[in-house]
Amino acid sequence: MSSLLNCLLHKEKNLPVWFMRQAGRYLPEYQEIRKNNKDFIKFCLNINDAAKVSIQPINRFDLDAIIVFSDILLILNATGQKVEFKEDIGPVLNKYNINKFYNLKDKELTNNLINVYKIIKKIKKKKKIIKERKGNIKVTVDRISLECYDKICEYYNERETLGKIQKLDRCEGGFCVEIKKEERESEFENDRIRQLRWNKKELVSGMYKGLLYEEESLLYESMCVILGEMNVSQ
Repeated sequence: MSSLLNCLLHKEKNLPVWFMRQAGRYLPEYQEIRKNNKDFIKFCLNINDAAKVSIQPINRFDLDAIIVFSDILLILNATGQKVEFKEDIGPVLNKYNINKFYNLKDKELTNNLINVYKIIKKIKKKKKIIKERKGNIKVTVDRISLECYDKICEYYNERETLGKIQKLDRCEGGFCVEIKKEERESEFENDRIRQLRWNKKELVSGMYKGLLYEEESLLYESMCVILGEMNVSQ
C-alpha cells in the first residue's frame, strides 16, 4: 500500500509525496502537449491530453498519487461564465449574467463537466491508483451457505464500480472478480481474475492476484451486512 493510502486510511504518521498539477509543468513532455493546446480551458477538458499530463510526473518519479490535471475555473465555465486565459496575464472573466446560474439545471452542469469524469476514468484505467493488496478478511462462522454467498455477491454487485464479483469455483472456495481483457497479463486461468481464497477462516490472495483495495473494502462491507459485523473482521 502506498504512503498516501496508509496516511489516509490507517492514520500512519508518514509524509506522502506527490506533485501538484502546476509542479509538473516544467516537464518537457508536458510542454510538448501544451504546444498543441492553446486554449487552456479546452486543454483541461481534452480527455486524452489531460489524462496524459496527469500521469507524466508519476511515470518519472516514485510518487504516491496522481493529481488530475484540471482547474477550479472549469466550474465557473460550466455555469456559463466565459473564462479566458491570456498569456502573461492569467484568467480573465467576462461580465456574467447571474440569471444563467439561477436557471442552470443540475443535469446541464454535470453534462458541462462530463469530460472531467471521463478524464479521471481514463487515468484510473491507464495507471492503477489503488494498488493490489493481500486479502485479510476473517470470519468467525464455520461455514458460509450458498445462499449467503449469493446474497454477498448481490449486495456487492449492486454497488460495484470496477467489476462484478462471484463465488470462486475452487475446492477452497472464495470470491473472484474478472479482469478486463485489455488489462490481463495473459490468458492463463489465474491471470484472468483477481481472487481471494479461503484459508481456514481467512480470505487470502496467497500466490494469486488479490482484489484491489476498493474491491476488497466493498467485499468486507458486503460480508458485514450479510453475515453480521460481529462475525467479520480485518
